[in-house]
Amino acid sequence: MSSRMAAMLEAFDYQMPDLNFDLSNYDSLLPKDVKDHFDKLFSDSRKWFETLDFQVGRTLKEAGASPKHPVMLMPGVISTGLESWTTSEDEASYFRKRLWGSATMIRNVLFDKEKWIKHLSLDTVTGLDPPGVRVRAAKGLDAASYFAAGYWIWSKIIQNLAAVGYDINMIYLASYDWRLSMSNLEERDHFFTQVKNQIELNSLVYKEKTVICAHSMGSTVALYFFKWIEDQVGAEWIDQHIEGLVNIAGTMFGVPKAMAALLTGEMRDTVQVPPLLSYLLERFFRSHERAALFRSWAGCASMLIKGGDAVWGDEFGAPDDRPDAEVSQAYIYEYAARGNVSEDAKTTEESQSVQSQKFTADEAIPWLIRNAPTDFQKMIATNYSNGIERDPHQIRRNNKDSTKWTNPLEVALPYAPNMKIYCIYGWGKPTERSYWMRHGPYAYSDHAEGVGSNHTGDLDDPHLSNQSSVFPKVPTSRIDSRITFQNAVPEVNSGCRIGEGDGTVSLLSLGSMCVHGWNLPRYNPARIPVVTHEILHQPDEMDLRGGPKTGDHVDILGAHDLNEAVVKVVVGLGHEVMDASLDAYKILGVTRDADASALRAAYLRLARTYHPDKATHRDTQDQIRLINAAYETLSDASLRSAYDARQRAHVAVSYEKKGPRIADTIDIDEFDVQHNHDEIHLTYPCRCGQEYLVKASEMATQMDVEPSRSFHVQCTGCSEIVRVIYSNQD
Repeated sequence: MSSRMAAMLEAFDYQMPDLNFDLSNYDSLLPKDVKDHFDKLFSDSRKWFETLDFQVGRTLKEAGASPKHPVMLMPGVISTGLESWTTSEDEASYFRKRLWGSATMIRNVLFDKEKWIKHLSLDTVTGLDPPGVRVRAAKGLDAASYFAAGYWIWSKIIQNLAAVGYDINMIYLASYDWRLSMSNLEERDHFFTQVKNQIELNSLVYKEKTVICAHSMGSTVALYFFKWIEDQVGAEWIDQHIEGLVNIAGTMFGVPKAMAALLTGEMRDTVQVPPLLSYLLERFFRSHERAALFRSWAGCASMLIKGGDAVWGDEFGAPDDRPDAEVSQAYIYEYAARGNVSEDAKTTEESQSVQSQKFTADEAIPWLIRNAPTDFQKMIATNYSNGIERDPHQIRRNNKDSTKWTNPLEVALPYAPNMKIYCIYGWGKPTERSYWMRHGPYAYSDHAEGVGSNHTGDLDDPHLSNQSSVFPKVPTSRIDSRITFQNAVPEVNSGCRIGEGDGTVSLLSLGSMCVHGWNLPRYNPARIPVVTHEILHQPDEMDLRGGPKTGDHVDILGAHDLNEAVVKVVVGLGHEVMDASLDAYKILGVTRDADASALRAAYLRLARTYHPDKATHRDTQDQIRLINAAYETLSDASLRSAYDARQRAHVAVSYEKKGPRIADTIDIDEFDVQHNHDEIHLTYPCRCGQEYLVKASEMATQMDVEPSRSFHVQCTGCSEIVRVIYSNQD
């Protein structure tokens, strides 16, 4: 046991005081069955330390893998360390010290909070450094290998890349100041120019294209970079220099957590803590102080949810609602009516919701902006757009509008047919999806970040209707941590409604664009291949970071499947990364209402068909893996329920606001033209393998009647319906 203790202390960079105490001296005193019990107890935990031995990389190297494509790592929000470059007399002691991402940060927050906030806050008007302060992103692999001693981020991936032969010359960590807006990243730090130059250098030196591995918000930064390159030099550059994008847990449609943090300064992490700790946190670093700090970080606003009701749901429900849901996840914010908050265990959330004030995504974004300082409102307006666009012509026009570039629902992927995209993310971990809120005191919107003014009354004060238009009073909000319904569907814990995701990002954001959105020509005109590899969260209970099968948003960077997929892509074996977005029901050949006996019969039939004794081709082995994965998922009741919810979430891009459920909205220009004798047919592929069919003669008649309209078409092979839009005016 002493060797395991030493390994643990070394991993956490912790030095135990010399107490002249040797555990090995006491091993002999323990009965053998007790020692065997401890060995078994800690055996799973030892597997975590095996990743320190470069296990994934070594295995692939033994199989013949070697470096091929240069690698660029693009970290997510808060992952990159930030250091002070301020040289004034008062701040000189901080020079080149980590203000974010080190033990120094913790010490500064505890003992010099005001100075730390001063350095980390950005000017709310310019979005850049405030006067007299300079903070910059750390550089090199160490900038995001670890957040603090013992808490790794990119370290595991770097280790496994090294194990197949990579070194610091072929791995570039594109660290950036995640507080800045995308435009300010280029204006102040020339970040995108540096990325472009590094990729061109890679092509020159190694004669190979670069693979970009981006995590979380880093995937949004990567998409912005593609649009920036298109605008500067054209999409041909991307096709010539980029082999692929590995999108790891990307925040494609934003994060509900950002909706809470930017409105209240709170999130699930801060409200689901013991009352004493919550009290101490509020006394030490108040929620309005946190909200003001978050709002100054324009980069964080890139993670506000995108797509509105079309993605996140409306009054009819949300695409990721469970069939047995008592209330919908569609309401991002829900304020209980005054006096209607009950902690009685017999009270249901449905009854709690009566007469509450509800905000769907289309309403929540304006509510957040309206209740924020005007500087924040201007920042949002000049940097971001959070809607959805289905018109291919407008999507092409958006290529010139940089406020759209962080939103994959308003711009298309670059025309780079030789590039590939791999989406890898976890699922199966409870994730905050929407919130019960409560009103706080109101304040002047342009005074001290919209908070901190004297509390002059409740929000239902009738005098609010006569407030000044120059300095309007706006309410402050808090997550209502009093509301908990642990047995409800969905579960509510301390005011946070829980949904499907990776513990941080909702599945709607993680997978919808990968599985469905980028299969639509309007968002992917070059038909760039998109492989989706999903990792079910199966944590090792003895491992603080979840172990090799974790699907957690951050810890997934150390997961076995993730590391194997990343290494395979960069060494030229990307074709071996299994696409887990395939329909498990179709793989087994069963209907969605199939019972356990039907599932087992289908599995046994396929197992006999693809048995290794009958076929040994590599494709057969891959098929067996798919069959096993599909059966494992559908034969377990809880996994099947989560899987069905996941499948509903995947088609969120196609979610319609009102009326019948429409599978998608498609412009007639996206249909293929086919000549069938004397008739011209317009066709578009359906997910079932059949097609939607429109006859040109019928189309012409409709366009003559009315210049711009839409109609519904049902698939020739299934019951799915799409809305077709068209116009005889370009």
